[in-house]
Amino acid sequence: MRTLRSFSIVGCALAVGIATSAALAQYDPPASYYNSATGTGLTLKSQIHNIIDDHTIRDYDDARIALQLLDKDPNNPTRILLIYNGASVLGAWDNGTTWDREHQWPRSLGVGTSGPDNSDLFQLRPCNPSINGSRGNSPYGIGGGYWDPAALALPGVNDRGDCSRTCFYIAVRYDGSDTNTVDLELVNGLPGANQMCDLAKMLEWHFSEPVNNIELRRNHLVWSSVDNPSYFQGNRNPFIDRPEFVWAIWGPTPNDSTLYFGGSVPSDGASSTNLVIQSLVNGSPAPSIV
Repeated sequence: MRTLRSFSIVGCALAVGIATSAALAQYDPPASYYNSATGTGLTLKSQIHNIIDDHTIRDYDDARIALQLLDKDPNNPTRILLIYNGASVLGAWDNGTTWDREHQWPRSLGVGTSGPDNSDLFQLRPCNPSINGSRGNSPYGIGGGYWDPAALALPGVNDRGDCSRTCFYIAVRYDGSDTNTVDLELVNGLPGANQMCDLAKMLEWHFSEPVNNIELRRNHLVWSSVDNPSYFQGNRNPFIDRPEFVWAIWGPTPNDSTLYFGGSVPSDGASSTNLVIQSLVNGSPAPSIV
């Protein structure tokens, strides 16, 4: 059974909500996938790079077909969901009239015109052509010179979190050690060459907009040779599987967060509770929590 953790930062405290869903267990990584990811900071970043490196490289043209599976509308298999606005459109490729391939990390900010970073299916997403043009090469963030992934979203759609996790993935996967790639980095403020995003805003969006079911499915399909035999990459986005890795690498300190239980932040940031765990007969009262 999969355990989902939702995180939100309040001051320097980290609130954790826990729920379980057996239905989502199919999207879990192999049990040993992150066994070597044991460090923090740059050590952890290097360990994760070694886990997700050397994936099966797909051609940029393959995305015209692959995205029809990866971004399929769960309510209509003939349609796909577009990034930034969340619109559901016909998935069949029509030479970019209905949707085109958006590089979330733009080529002008360091991604090559060939090589694995250009065609990585984690960063290529179907997008409305006019919205793609409106975004241009702007980095993610708020204010002048930035692009807000939620600015044009339909009601109930918010791509801020998954756009942030894509950027975290790219910054770890592409560290300059691969042929035809450069070292791509996340920075605070407006980026320069081979840089992307307002990192502080990415951290905020990552925690305020946690991983959703569509993101879990997409991550699984990019990895799985069984469920996506024609276009799998064989690697995963670790920041979807393990959201806590983000703070361990990019947090301003190794970890200044505090775990607490309750509806409000205690004055000292600490609390405790005893959980009574027992088997329940259908229809019986829930166990008490004291």
